[in-house]
Amino acid sequence: MQFKSIQPNLVRYQMRMVQGENPHEQAQKRPGAFGRFLSGFGKIMGAVAAPLSFIFPPAAIGAAGMYGLGQIGDQVQARAYTRQIENVQKQKAMQISFPGLGNAQGNVDPVTYGVSMQDQQVTNVLFQRDAALNDMNQKLLK
Repeated sequence: MQFKSIQPNLVRYQMRMVQGENPHEQAQKRPGAFGRFLSGFGKIMGAVAAPLSFIFPPAAIGAAGMYGLGQIGDQVQARAYTRQIENVQKQKAMQISFPGLGNAQGNVDPVTYGVSMQDQQVTNVLFQRDAALNDMNQKLLK
């Protein structure tokens, strides 16, 4: 009997086909793998060490340390995601010039600024609330 070795790329390709995704797209690697490891390890070890503090009180120090390690892992992971988002925004930056400041030929250069879709939605909600409050105030003053 002959066994064929497993081809992970072929399995991934077939899974993308089954899930209805484009099979030729490669899955994007999630950033912060070390942060995820630290976070998971710290939280698991903290959960294990916490009950041991009833039997052996100094274990509470170890549990607190492990939960702290989990928090550090969360911060490392968040920093990695932030770095990736900043890189994507730099790649997709667009030129914006502000009216009244002259054209880009003089001393004022257009500002490069990338806005994510979620930031844009939040900003739209804030502007709509502000406009509604101003309208209500104007109606009260009339």
